[in-house]
Amino acid sequence: MRKANLKITLSVLLLLFSPILLALDFSLDVNSSDARQIALLHKDKIFGLAYKAPGSCMRGDPMPVLSKEMPGVVSYYYEAFSPVNSIETAILADGGSITALHWGCEYYAINLFYTFSHTGKELDPASAYRVGSRLLERLNRLGVDTVFDLPLSAATLSRVAMNPMGEPCVLGCAVEGDGTDFLQSRVDVEDYGVMTNSSMQYIQIGFNKGPL
Repeated sequence: MRKANLKITLSVLLLLFSPILLALDFSLDVNSSDARQIALLHKDKIFGLAYKAPGSCMRGDPMPVLSKEMPGVVSYYYEAFSPVNSIETAILADGGSITALHWGCEYYAINLFYTFSHTGKELDPASAYRVGSRLLERLNRLGVDTVFDLPLSAATLSRVAMNPMGEPCVLGCAVEGDGTDFLQSRVDVEDYGVMTNSSMQYIQIGFNKGPL
């Protein structure tokens, strides 16, 4: 499972393509019904962003992919905190939440952090990929607009779920049919587990496309 490679994967991308410094710790407790509180907790404590805008960056301004108008969203917050970085959180009616971090410079990248009620079973690599696939299918049905092909990305995670320990993915699993060569889209479930002091489970999905 690539869970253990989360920091390595991001570190390689960041060292090569971005000045962002990330200090990820998704075990933190983010119990809240307030989208702004969760988004700022991710930004300031989980992502630990220390950012200085580059003089030149290939990717454009970050654009939100979630919305307060999405069905099932009860609270929403969006903040752009640099020319190429933003964060947004949607609180869902079922008690879960989705946080999207937009980042990257030569690479276009989004990380989705999804929390949901405990299923009664501990997540393992296969089930984490299945949850990720279903989330992307759900976002596609809700009309989420992003540069990444959500149906093809969902299919990629579903395929990996059948053999999560066997498919070699470098900086994410290539999404067949969504880009080629220098604009290849990649997706992966980078982390999963149970929130600290909470009955909520979580997964993190990473997207990247590039180099631009």
